[in-house]
Amino acid sequence: MARTSQYDIIVIGAGHNGLTAAAYLGGAGLRTLVLERRDIVGGCCVTEEIAPGCRASTTSYIASMLRPEVIRDLGLASHGMRMVPCDPALQVPFPDGQVIPWWADRNRTQAELRKISARDSNTFARVDDQLKKLARYLQPFFLEPPPEFEADGLQGWWKLLRVGRRFRGITSGEIAQLISFLTGSLGEFLDRNYESEKVKTLFLANNVYGKHGGPYDPGTALGLLFHLLSGGEHELQGFYGHVIGGMGAITQALAAAARKRGVEIRTSAPVARIDVR
Repeated sequence: MARTSQYDIIVIGAGHNGLTAAAYLGGAGLRTLVLERRDIVGGCCVTEEIAPGCRASTTSYIASMLRPEVIRDLGLASHGMRMVPCDPALQVPFPDGQVIPWWADRNRTQAELRKISARDSNTFARVDDQLKKLARYLQPFFLEPPPEFEADGLQGWWKLLRVGRRFRGITSGEIAQLISFLTGSLGEFLDRNYESEKVKTLFLANNVYGKHGGPYDPGTALGLLFHLLSGGEHELQGFYGHVIGGMGAITQALAAAARKRGVEIRTSAPVARIDVR
């Protein structure tokens, strides 16, 4: 094995996050090594053979918030990654046989909701506009380190000023709404705004997964904004995409982009310990 002094950076884990970081580090001229325990790259973003001749995404199954900047910066399309929109993004079946789809076209979704509740159909459009506007205030923060609110000196004040400028034009009502989404629960939000349990279930199906909590846990309302961050190469709010070739096509493209930037990737290379000196 080569001496570790030959590398500036060692990334542990060849999942989508590790490969993305490695590709950027390699592109910045740093000698970068990626170590992966499994015999394939991808982490939770893989396509594997689950039966003879049948390959499928075995963990993550849909691409929704893959940043357009990452797609462009790393040239993922040139490495074979291709996504097509999911439409509908999801469908919720009910015991009575009714199925409610969530279409990319808001008017189509409203038409489906109108069959259940005219009030909820109208509320859906109002809430959609509200959420999309608030999500735009948060979006820039997902591509930079979190602000240091206890920073001292002119540099610290300048960083805080930059944060404040991101919220230029926000109203006091929107500030209250944003705080409510950051701290409140999804269940309470749905109870305040919608009357039909079926409509609430549609929102739950689209937002409560991956939260490691119930719909009435504090902070779960943030999912409503989080899933409206722009994604995909065309930078669409609320984008959900199927990846041609399964989710592993994303990490295969990331690995190819990293190698093109001089990154070395080793599979079947578990890390026994990390020495901090």
